[in-house]
Amino acid sequence: MTDIDLRQQEIQLHKMKASLLARLDPAENTQSQQSNCALSEQSLEIEQTDLEHAQKISLKEGICARQEFELKEMQSIDQAMERIELGVYGVCLECGQSIALRRLQVAPEAAFCLNCQSRLEHPSRSI
Repeated sequence: MTDIDLRQQEIQLHKMKASLLARLDPAENTQSQQSNCALSEQSLEIEQTDLEHAQKISLKEGICARQEFELKEMQSIDQAMERIELGVYGVCLECGQSIALRRLQVAPEAAFCLNCQSRLEHPSRSI
């Protein structure tokens, strides 16, 4: 990977992080907020109908799932930026081979080459 390619990837990662931070509520941007996603009967009003209760639980689960996804995305971006600083960006963490530039252009936070990513996602398909 050339210095120009690496710089473009770093810029892309910074843009992704800025976009993600803009979507996140500052109060949601901490790991401790995940514990607030635990559903408890005390947080729901007992007198609500079953349908309202189910809707409220569904909404809360959706919000928690989104927060969890965004926190994982942020972690992946931070880890990719750390790999740039360490000089190992673009190297698969599983096999040590170079990650295709085309893959990194599509997913700058990628830590694995396409073969290893596929194997990790679908271990039963490994031979």
